[in-house]
Amino acid sequence: MTILLLCWALLFLALLAFVVRRGQHGGILVLAYFAGLSLIHVPGALIYTGTAPNLADGFVTETGFIATLVGLSAFVVGSLAANLRALKQVVNPVTLTLDYRRVGKVMLLLGVAVYFFAMPVLSFIPSATAIISSAGGLLPMGLWFWLYSAKVTHDRRRFWLGLAMLPLLPLSTMVSGGFIGFGVYWVIAIAAFVYCIVPRKRLFLLLAPVVLGLGLSFAVAYFGERNALRESVWIQQAGLLDRLSRVTQMIERFEFLDLDNFDHVAPINDRLNQNILVGKAIDQREMGLSEPAYGATVPLWIFIPRAIWPDKPAVGGSGDIVSRYTGLDFAVGTSVGVGQPLEFYINFGWPGIAAGFALFGYVLMRLDMALMLAFRRCDVYGVMRAGLPGLALLQPGGSLMEMLVAGIGALIAAPLINRLLKKTGWLEKGRASGRGAVTSTGRSRWNS
Repeated sequence: MTILLLCWALLFLALLAFVVRRGQHGGILVLAYFAGLSLIHVPGALIYTGTAPNLADGFVTETGFIATLVGLSAFVVGSLAANLRALKQVVNPVTLTLDYRRVGKVMLLLGVAVYFFAMPVLSFIPSATAIISSAGGLLPMGLWFWLYSAKVTHDRRRFWLGLAMLPLLPLSTMVSGGFIGFGVYWVIAIAAFVYCIVPRKRLFLLLAPVVLGLGLSFAVAYFGERNALRESVWIQQAGLLDRLSRVTQMIERFEFLDLDNFDHVAPINDRLNQNILVGKAIDQREMGLSEPAYGATVPLWIFIPRAIWPDKPAVGGSGDIVSRYTGLDFAVGTSVGVGQPLEFYINFGWPGIAAGFALFGYVLMRLDMALMLAFRRCDVYGVMRAGLPGLALLQPGGSLMEMLVAGIGALIAAPLINRLLKKTGWLEKGRASGRGAVTSTGRSRWNS
């Protein structure tokens, strides 16, 4: 397993060195996806380097991790292929000024309003959920604008203030819905953005093992108190103070991760070892107990809006698919994500993993380049048009159905939000001089 982990580290460095590089052409989305997928696969492999007893899934973990490495290798190649077709800038004699800080504030407020208030209230409206949930990406995008403003204006105090806000994201999703995953993926997307825009990147590489160790240590405490937190949120409908007290108990239970302690590695094996599911599916196929789905996991009816088809089956959830192709049974109500390595394999086997990840890496990198170019040319709509779909696709543990529906919802949400910003005058307020204002000479467009 150690050799496989070393291969993963080399792939990560290759992504940074050859795809992301200095971040001049982007790399935010591909870096965030690579880190997010690694989060649910690498810890599951890492725990098998210790001596904790009663870990019986070593063989299927190794098989699943190999499949993940094949996918990540193809992902890096696909991203690199897109990056080689670097976007060309064409400059016109126009000067644009944008107050990135003010735009960031507006997007933060809209993101908070959408995710924490609009979604619970408007989720009953047919076809609205996909659009509204995608608009929740305005929250991390608002911090992108805030941090970009601090970087280009050399305002260190505001830059570090923005970074200090990051722990509030997983905290807010925990106390509001009982889930930490959404907040964690937001933090990963923002950290990837910061990595791409700052000139000194070595500090990130030095801090990465420390952050990984602390994060996995807190994960052990979180998984131990997660059910109690969700009971207080979902069943008891407890107040904010009671929910925060549950989070406080997690902090009190914090212990540094010990790979030789079964009580530490067991919850990671249960929740952060997606390799087991991939390995089981490969075993099932090799024993002749399952056949390729050939795309059946993404039925064409998902593209029919619920407003037209009210009885449309639910898109979320993939426990049935996982059970069918792994032979594992899950308790009723258990949330099981299929993830891309497993779903690509289910559909087309090993070629599906390679081709699927290569295409996905290419698409994300193209969105990345458009996103970074939009930042440089003070194009708020361009940032939303590339950033919202990109953020919607960052679902490493989700199904392809969920990703596609969320991506389509984001494509619809971007022009609607842009129209709202223009109609209310909020976007025009951002185009003014101020402490966070940045001037960009020239309007740039990109050609493929």
